[in-house]
Amino acid sequence: MGNLVVEAGADISVDAPQASGSAFGGDALKEIRAVLGLEELNQFLGGAVACSVTLTGARAGFLFSLSGGGSANCLASRMAQGLKPTLVYSPEIQQSVSQVLKELRSSRATIESPEGHFQFLCIPVACPDGERWCLGILLGPETGDSLEERFAIFQLASQIFERRKQSQKASSLESGFSQASLLLELFHRAGSARDFSLAMNLICAEMRRFVGCHRVAIGFGNRTRLRVEGVSGSSKH
Repeated sequence: MGNLVVEAGADISVDAPQASGSAFGGDALKEIRAVLGLEELNQFLGGAVACSVTLTGARAGFLFSLSGGGSANCLASRMAQGLKPTLVYSPEIQQSVSQVLKELRSSRATIESPEGHFQFLCIPVACPDGERWCLGILLGPETGDSLEERFAIFQLASQIFERRKQSQKASSLESGFSQASLLLELFHRAGSARDFSLAMNLICAEMRRFVGCHRVAIGFGNRTRLRVEGVSGSSKH
């Protein structure tokens, strides 16, 4: 691929171009919604990378994570015909990616080759807590003077990771609220039972269904003695 010139600390921050609206027309929005609808993680990652490649007209796209040893690990990639799969493991791209993963800011690298100037753009993206991910695209010589426009589109496309993360948080909160409501209703019913034994058995029966286990029992005592107060499946409830 030739020699790589890395512009150290090169933050790429541009305003969204006026022409970028056409890149996010109806078909593009449908593609983004389809990717967001993918529940399986690996399918989503592959779809998100492919979406970035399609919208920016890139030759290739990559998603990297920071491994425990501090090196970059490729999670997903999409490459045009004619590009070797080993490109992702080239020291040039690894160097640029490692910089973004460590500093968490965008970077641009210019790759000189017999075919012309290639641009590798890389930006950090939203990921699970405790991890570091970055998304990169390889633009060919045909990019010309549209680099800033393509980067603005790239930034917009990368927001798909943030949308997924926020959506998962919202779903988790909604699920937690629903479970808490069910538990509150359960304890309210138990509190209305005519005696303590019936209340304990009712809690055990409902907890068994809530958790999905074979049996639930509630007991009180100390390290040497335990008195069972309620058991799911008891005839007393």
